[in-house]
Amino acid sequence: MVYLIDMTKEERYEFRRACLIKLLNEQCGGIKSSLANKLGKSPDYVARMLYPPGKKGKKNIGEDLAEEIEKVFPGWQNLSVAREQQAGKANIIPIPNNNKVPLIKWHEIQEYMGMMVAGNLADYPGTQLCPADHGEGTFAVRVQGDSMYNPTGLDSFRDGDIIYVDPTKTPKSGSFVVVAIENNGCMLRRLIIDAGKLYVHAINPDWPQKITEISEGMKICGVVIFSGREPQVI
Repeated sequence: MVYLIDMTKEERYEFRRACLIKLLNEQCGGIKSSLANKLGKSPDYVARMLYPPGKKGKKNIGEDLAEEIEKVFPGWQNLSVAREQQAGKANIIPIPNNNKVPLIKWHEIQEYMGMMVAGNLADYPGTQLCPADHGEGTFAVRVQGDSMYNPTGLDSFRDGDIIYVDPTKTPKSGSFVVVAIENNGCMLRRLIIDAGKLYVHAINPDWPQKITEISEGMKICGVVIFSGREPQVI
């Protein structure tokens, strides 16, 4: 267990939330429902643990809850301690690997992937801070369409949400992936691996074609490692 004696109570809460986000991305593939299952909590409970400060209904991670998580993920609060120590200030709340990545347009994904393979990404400078650890070539892009919007589910992506896609991350069953379709753009889907075959799933309950088998001419561009929504201006 990490003892954050030089932090205020609010800083400890936010430090643990940052560690939980890193844990979510590195141990659960960024899938909130997977984290909920492992912790033995309801999806709604875990979602509230990840709420940013000030959001109504937020569940702060206090000492007892931190110890519960420690039993399932030993050392989970050590995930960011190295960066904290490097900063030399115990009251600095680390945000994992705040490197900038390119924010590209949806129709540019296939072109971007081609340029990445060629080792020429000079035309795609990093402009968007990525909140999660990521590999080379990671990019951000705004979701297009409602195929992955699930109003009743914990995992959901709205049109316009920003997703961070890591081409170096190995996709697993349950991962959210961006799939390129030859001569027909790209789509965001949940990956399903069953009996050696790959399928992608549109999680919108009203979407007409929910399951598609990955076939020739389709390629996984990368795994979604983080997603976010810009705050609305009121």
